Amino acid sequence: MKLTLALHNVDEQARPITTGTISDGDERLRYLSLHRSFENLKGLKLKIENELIPSMEEEAEKMSGMDISSLSDLTLADEIARRESIYVKWEEIYKDDCIPFAHGMRLFGQVYNDIIKPKDPFDPQDWRITAVWPSVCTRCLQCIDICPENAISIKW
Repeated sequence: MKLTLALHNVDEQARPITTGTISDGDERLRYLSLHRSFENLKGLKLKIENELIPSMEEEAEKMSGMDISSLSDLTLADEIARRESIYVKWEEIYKDDCIPFAHGMRLFGQVYNDIIKPKDPFDPQDWRITAVWPSVCTRCLQCIDICPENAISIKW
């Protein structure tokens, strides 16, 4: 598969994206799909809040309620394989739905700063960071450390 792109402007820097061949397992095509419409982002938000998170919580509850110490070796091996397939399923859902939504939220913050032009975008009086899903946010701030885009930061 061949991919050709023009110049892409990010954070006031023109970055050339060259022509190249995309190999199997290359995530660049997935990242190109991150550009979503506002309507699509609203739909993703509802899907994540109303379908994905409740389903994930339900699945986790079922697994945590299972006493695996009483399983035979064969049954345990089957359970491990079943849980691995659940993990793979949720990893794909994360890539397909959560990453594009997070990318949209990051862009919202960028647009907000570009349009509103707050004196200090990190001033807590001007801009408060709130979790998209407060019911599952523990405010541990690990999201800052693991964000692959380095899009989340807090300055005091």
